Amino acid sequence: KACGAASVSIELDMFHADDAQALHDAGFSIRLSLPRPDKLAEYWRGGRDPLPSIVRWIADGLIDSISGDDVPFIARLVKQAGQTG
Repeated sequence: KACGAASVSIELDMFHADDAQALHDAGFSIRLSLPRPDKLAEYWRGGRDPLPSIVRWIADGLIDSISGDDVPFIARLVKQAGQTG
C-alpha cells in the first residue's frame, strides 16, 4: 500500500488461499501467474494436481485475473469454476 500498489501477482508455487484472502481484505486485487504447460506437467509427473485448487480459488473469488501462455487452458479453468465474463 505504501508504494501505491493496487494489485499483486503471485506465482502458482507461492499462492496460498489464506494469503489471497488477507490481500483482498486489504484492498488488493490478485493475479495468479500460471507456469507454462510443460512446467505444469511437472506437477502431474510429481503426483500433484493443482487444478482442483485453482478452480476452487477462482470460484471463491480469490483470483481476479490469471496470466499464462495457454489462454484456451485458462479459459477452461475459468469456465469450470463457473465464472464468465
